[in-house]
Order: sequence, then C-alpha cells, then structure tokens
Amino acid sequence: MRRLTDLKIAARLALAFACVVLLLAGTVAASLVQFAAVREHVDRLVDEDATKLRLSQEVLQMARGNGVHVLAAFMTDDEAARQPHLAAVTAARRGIDERLEQLDKLVRRPEGRALLAEFRSARARPGSRPSEAAWSC
Repeated sequence: MRRLTDLKIAARLALAFACVVLLLAGTVAASLVQFAAVREHVDRLVDEDATKLRLSQEVLQMARGNGVHVLAAFMTDDEAARQPHLAAVTAARRGIDERLEQLDKLVRRPEGRALLAEFRSARARPGSRPSEAAWSC
C-alpha cells in the first residue's frame, strides 16, 4: 500500500476534503439527536408543565373563592341569601375535584405525587390546611 506522501496532491486534497465532510456529517447527526432531546423537553414544558401550573392556579383560585363564599354564607342570617353562596362552594369543590383528577394524571415525580396526596388528605379533613409546599405543587 502506498503511503500518503506518495499520493498526488489532488488525491490528498480529495482525501482531506472527504474527512472534513465526514466530520461535518457526524456533527450534524449529533446535533439532530440533541435537537430531538431538546424538543422533547420543550414539549413537556409546554404541554404538561404549563397545564399543571394552570390547573394548580385554578385550584388555588377556586379555594380562595370558596373562602369568600363561606364567609359570606356565615355572615348572613337570611337562608335565601345563604343558598347561592353554598351552591357556589359546592360547584367550586366539584371543579377542584375535577382539576385534581387531571393533575393526578399529569404528576409523575414522587415528590409531586406526595404533595398532591398531602393536599388531598388535608382537603378531606375539616378545618385542616395543606402546607405551603402542597399549595405550590
């Protein structure tokens, strides 16, 4: 086999150009693999994480609204005036339950599942309140 120095300059240039093209193709392939991984992370952020954030904010907003309605129902002596507030509380509790079911399907990490379980158990006990960490899930 001939040595590299025995090749004509045109053959050596062609060989060097082929090596550069191979290196470039390898770099492009590695970049495409990395772009696919980044795409998966972005899809997860947009599709799942943003949905979880929206659902948890809706739960928090409904819970705060329930506090207002419970206070208003407690403060009134008129049963007819109390009923719309109690109906709003019942509707909001159903809405919270629906959103918690959706969150239950989306939360995958063990720490998130533990916070969601803490939130649910605190909701089940009258007069109890979830921790600040559970509100942030």
